[in-house]
Amino acid sequence: MESPITEEEVLGVIKDLRKGSAPGPDGLSIPYYKSFGHILAPHLTSFFNSKTNIMRGTRQGCPLSPLIFAIVIETLAIAVRHNTDIKGVICGDQTHKCGLFADDILLFLTSPLTTLPNLCLMLEKFAKISGLEVNFSKSQALNVSLPPQTISSIKQSFKFKWSDTSICYLGITLTAKTETLYTHNYPPLFKKLEADLVQWSKHELSWLGRINSIKMTLLPRLLYFFRSLPIPIKKENLSEVKSTERKQQTEITLGALDWKCTL
Repeated sequence: MESPITEEEVLGVIKDLRKGSAPGPDGLSIPYYKSFGHILAPHLTSFFNSKTNIMRGTRQGCPLSPLIFAIVIETLAIAVRHNTDIKGVICGDQTHKCGLFADDILLFLTSPLTTLPNLCLMLEKFAKISGLEVNFSKSQALNVSLPPQTISSIKQSFKFKWSDTSICYLGITLTAKTETLYTHNYPPLFKKLEADLVQWSKHELSWLGRINSIKMTLLPRLLYFFRSLPIPIKKENLSEVKSTERKQQTEITLGALDWKCTL
């Protein structure tokens, strides 16, 4: 070879090739493979022979997926609300039976000897139609006012994860007594906020970085608890957050914020 092969030479050779003479990766032409393709085809395409039944579902990441799920799960909520054999909690002139947030369902039930059998029967019918089954071994149940004799017999018939003190729903700890809501929710939250402040002290942040860190991480968590829990927050409890921050030798400071109790 007197000189390197140029791009023009390669293009010229390709244009001058006769029809059907273009080589494959191994230098052999397409007609060569066609001569015995009928022998290889059954082995190469055997996975297409079995039929695949597409029952339901969407592609990964399809925006229709959560919308379809919300529509389907709402039918279950409507069925629960309209079933007179499933007793809910009466508040004024309204009866509350269930709360929905995506696939997290919270039920408020009374008369469990009548309600629970009818509820389980409805969930079984819903599972046969939709394919969405409830894992009862992971479903939590909290007794609020039933006597020990009644609750012991119910526990034997319904294999929920029974709790006598609290259950967790959407990050909120729900307790059997309203007096213990504060101790089960706010002190753990304050510890998490303090741990975040300690972690942030290892990094150098600008004033804008400090403000954004507070606005995007600390305040939303506090506001979520304020709005979700119907309990009063004392002024000294808010000052506890402020004093926790002052103990940390960090440049992320909440000292410029004026905490006020509006409850």
